[in-house]
Amino acid sequence: MNNKINDFMQLMEDKDIDIAAVCETWLTDGTNTITAIIKEYGYLTFHEYRDSQRGGGVALILKSSIKSSQIKLCNSFSSFEVTVRLLKSRVCKTIIAVLYRTGPLTKQFVTELDLLLSDISTRCDSFMVVGDLNVHFEEKGVAKQVLDTFTSY
Repeated sequence: MNNKINDFMQLMEDKDIDIAAVCETWLTDGTNTITAIIKEYGYLTFHEYRDSQRGGGVALILKSSIKSSQIKLCNSFSSFEVTVRLLKSRVCKTIIAVLYRTGPLTKQFVTELDLLLSDISTRCDSFMVVGDLNVHFEEKGVAKQVLDTFTSY
């Protein structure tokens, strides 16, 4: 996002996009110049960044008029990065989880994904998991377990 933030935000504005989920943000903290630019366009950003290494990170960017609140998850996860927000309207509560997974596909990811889905599914009327899972769903084995986990919710 760092070197393309103005183009990205101009696209958000031109297309009247209310919500964007971004993986591999490369953001470093909540007070950097990128988040300031996002605010100048009338949006808020909620993100998790890697403090131990460069790259990665996930963000949810919302128009500032959208009511949302932070969700404190019951677990922490080591097989993926995630940021989660609860969006509230007059008629429903929706959770959006932005997830980014790298590296080999493991059973630990399936276990942690199930923990995440179990946690968020009980707190809202509907939920969305978006992002880059780096899973080839046409494959068998652990990829099928990931698909089965999603299907069970």
